[in-house]
Amino acid sequence: MIEHGGGTADREITLLTGGYGISRVASSDIMLADQRQDPSRNARAASLSSEAVPTDLLTIRAPAPDWFRWAISHPRQSQFVMVAGCRIHYLYWAREPARPGGRGLLFIHGGGAHSYWWSYIAPYFTRDFRVAAIDLSGMGDSGWRAHYTSELRAEEIRAVMAAAQLGERPFVIGHSFGGFMTMKVASQYGDRLGGAVIVDSPIRPPEEEARHPLTRPPMGNRRVYETFDAALARFRLMPEQPCDNPFIVEFIGRHSLRRAEDGWVRKFDSEAMGSRRFGEPVRELFAGGRLSRRAHLW
Repeated sequence: MIEHGGGTADREITLLTGGYGISRVASSDIMLADQRQDPSRNARAASLSSEAVPTDLLTIRAPAPDWFRWAISHPRQSQFVMVAGCRIHYLYWAREPARPGGRGLLFIHGGGAHSYWWSYIAPYFTRDFRVAAIDLSGMGDSGWRAHYTSELRAEEIRAVMAAAQLGERPFVIGHSFGGFMTMKVASQYGDRLGGAVIVDSPIRPPEEEARHPLTRPPMGNRRVYETFDAALARFRLMPEQPCDNPFIVEFIGRHSLRRAEDGWVRKFDSEAMGSRRFGEPVRELFAGGRLSRRAHLW
């Protein structure tokens, strides 16, 4: 999936789409149902808690295969880097066996998601790469901003690449909203990347956009639950669909909650996923990305 070569023209952006990538539905993200948005920005910021979730609440209860339990127990580091006054969190997996030089991989999550979405995938790349997964501002364990822009997110991505020492021309893998941010980075700094993989990001022809414009999904995070278990019980796939891997949903759900002053809520800032993202010229970013003169739709 990752293509690289000696010259800029040889490097490629690969676009992977699932059932939603070219439809009117933005993605099949895991999210809480019955969420309400707090209208006060100050109240939202004040509700942030740095209190760590107890380890026993992060332990999955569902039966899970050995490959999954190996991956989530694989050694990783939790790190922070400051970017434009905001603390940006990322996870890091060292290359095994350790070797000097080489390149790295950076995983970028989807909207309202976080770095732990990649923690059962990332360890399988450590044989060949140093690997990191970012929490974009306003999501996961990163700080919140008064305003969010793709330019700031691009700087966050670059800062994590440097802090995690991912080397020259690292590769970037972005899912859904993270794919949009990957396109932004590629359009500005593509000559510094080895390649990019864009997964399930809806890039559609103009006529399709005109017929079926995208609308903002319900991404409020201020539904407050009295207990952690009550909040976790509200996790499900949206849209509703059969799930063959409930242990993945449970794992992601357990890492998606934080304690607020009055109970448990989702970690993300509802303003971090505003409708402004649909104003991004993602089709032009993809077509004009400095990674490549070619693009592949998978």
